[in-house]
Amino acid sequence: MRTLLISGDSPALLRREALAAARRLLCPEHREDSCSVCRRIADGSHPDFLRVGPDGPQIKVEDVRDAVRFATGRPYEAPARMIWIDGADALRDGGANALLKSLEEPGESVQWLLTATAPESILTTIRSRCVHRRLSPRRPSDLAAAFEADGLAPSDARDAVAFGLEPGEPVDLEGARERRRLVLGALANGSVTALLSLAAASAEDDAAPPLVASVLRDAAVLASGASSDRLRHVGAASELARVAALYRPAALQEAAREADALPDAFQRSRQKRLSFEKLFLRLSEGKAEK
Repeated sequence: MRTLLISGDSPALLRREALAAARRLLCPEHREDSCSVCRRIADGSHPDFLRVGPDGPQIKVEDVRDAVRFATGRPYEAPARMIWIDGADALRDGGANALLKSLEEPGESVQWLLTATAPESILTTIRSRCVHRRLSPRRPSDLAAAFEADGLAPSDARDAVAFGLEPGEPVDLEGARERRRLVLGALANGSVTALLSLAAASAEDDAAPPLVASVLRDAAVLASGASSDRLRHVGAASELARVAALYRPAALQEAAREADALPDAFQRSRQKRLSFEKLFLRLSEGKAEK
């Protein structure tokens, strides 16, 4: 199998593409959204799927060597094994050299996948052994038009874009809006009890990290005095205004960045609830002075 390199400007979109590629390879009979195999791929517990990512500013050589050893094993249950090097532009010479031999002779039962926002930073010897696909940035207006072509009303199409849904796939807007109401209600309440309850609920929802991040980012936009025209969740502007009034802009921005990084934290630790609790409790310390 040829090594795949997927690059693009959005880490979230790269992650989505990487997991989609893993599902195609490891679960070829996938039919249902509730598929247990696909859930294990998403949470990193599938025995034939390994993600390696940066630890600080770079990917550790030891982690690359562990991946190389993983690649030599036979698949437990899937047609092949997949190793995802997430943030391959964080490979340094030692890690790249440890990886190079496996990319030269990858074998028939292993698929290497590299993702990067700065592919030009990857060693030429690595890039030359990859099939490179660059993701084109998709404008919200183009996505909204695609949803409208699927039959959604403009306001529904706008919300579908805000929730990161994909045109052509089943759309559960009511469920997504209910999750957004839960997040906004707890954040606007601001009490430790409400925030810890939100952490518990979020830990059970794979869609929570990007939703929480986008809501916090929108609240930071309003808290900084910017126009509501810049909001992603325009349909929840009044609720966002209440959240924006409760916290400092810097606290909201930092919490949004932390929420963006939660999927990587979940790969290192299974303690999802604890990760959310830390995020929300730090945010509660950033309340604006009255």
